[in-house]
Amino acid sequence: MRQSASSSLHLPSLAMFLISGLGLLLYLSAAVGLVFLALFALIMGASPDQQVLPMLSLAWITGFFGMLLLPSLGLSLSRLLNLRFSLHLAFPLVRKGGWLMLFWLLVIGLGAWVSRWDGAKWLVLPLLQVLAAVIPLWWLLSIGQRAIPQVLSAERQWGLVSFGLVLGMPLVIVVEVVMLGVVGVVALVWFSAQPELMSQLTAAMERLSEFSPQSLQQSELILDVLRPLLVQPAVVFVMMIVTVVIIPMVEELLKPAALLLFIRRELTPAAGFAGGLLCGATFALVETLGSLATPAGDSWSLLVLGRFGTGMLHTTTTALVGWALASVREQGGIWRLIQVYWIAVAFHGLWNVFGLLVGFVNILPSVAAESSFLSLALLLGRIAPLVLGFLMLVLLILLIGSSRKVAIQRALAESKQEIGL
Repeated sequence: MRQSASSSLHLPSLAMFLISGLGLLLYLSAAVGLVFLALFALIMGASPDQQVLPMLSLAWITGFFGMLLLPSLGLSLSRLLNLRFSLHLAFPLVRKGGWLMLFWLLVIGLGAWVSRWDGAKWLVLPLLQVLAAVIPLWWLLSIGQRAIPQVLSAERQWGLVSFGLVLGMPLVIVVEVVMLGVVGVVALVWFSAQPELMSQLTAAMERLSEFSPQSLQQSELILDVLRPLLVQPAVVFVMMIVTVVIIPMVEELLKPAALLLFIRRELTPAAGFAGGLLCGATFALVETLGSLATPAGDSWSLLVLGRFGTGMLHTTTTALVGWALASVREQGGIWRLIQVYWIAVAFHGLWNVFGLLVGFVNILPSVAAESSFLSLALLLGRIAPLVLGFLMLVLLILLIGSSRKVAIQRALAESKQEIGL
């Protein structure tokens, strides 16, 4: 290490030090507490697979999030102390991405095998779940930044990750809860004017309240209870509004929020794209590991594969919005930002609607004959996996093509600066 000549207090580093430090304290405290709870439950005779495994999964997840905050904490502290670490702390990218994805498939296969163990999966599966979530996102970051390496400093890279882990996802959750609360109140007022529908809703809530926590983890039981509601056009319409409109609008607006911290610091379009990739990948990591916190048994591997598509959606759309956001300052493209935002919302909405139909396809055959709307939903549900696969291909092509276009724009801008234009 060497001492820097500068002695002024760097306020962004102070903010990131506080954010990373608080997040590290919370995440590691939660991890340690969950481990002790799991051990205590095991000693008291709790079921390893049903009760101990979810706690250990959450312990691994929160502990891993805490470890991801360490680079930002160290880099911000070094800036505040006017020191520079000789250790290279730039976000690690890989060039041999194919080998990485082969290893990911091996992890999925091993996890699918372990998830069928009756007594020991609680020891192995939590670690495999972290690997299964991290590897594809790491690969997406690598291919997205391959054409534009080193456009963000290590401090900014890890700062974006820390912001997403500590503030980004909680902000999204709070806004979504508020929006869902408003929609829920409006829906209840409307449902109350329809006695038959309201009685079905009340009966379903009463039955769900009688279930044990373990029973609520079984999607088949929940679908059986909600079946009379889920085939009501009015209920389906409300669900579509929430999942296809409200959630995409909120998430695509707030995922790149951390980039606003740099908008006054000459955030270039290339840096906006790379920063958006990191914001989207961080959001996808939290969302994916959250969905894997309660392992799904025999469907574990299918859930992991499905989350890969969601990760591709979040990284690509956030990278595009970040690129457009940074271009506003440099190129004045406010209308382009609006257009890109709504394109991202459209991709997100399409993904959500067909993902929702995949879940509905098991309950629609028995009621599809009741209306043309339900028949159409059943048809779309049957082709939904193909549609989602096609969307994944489009998103991957869009990610690679956009990265190359950003690289070309960056090279042209640098050449103009060199010749003084």
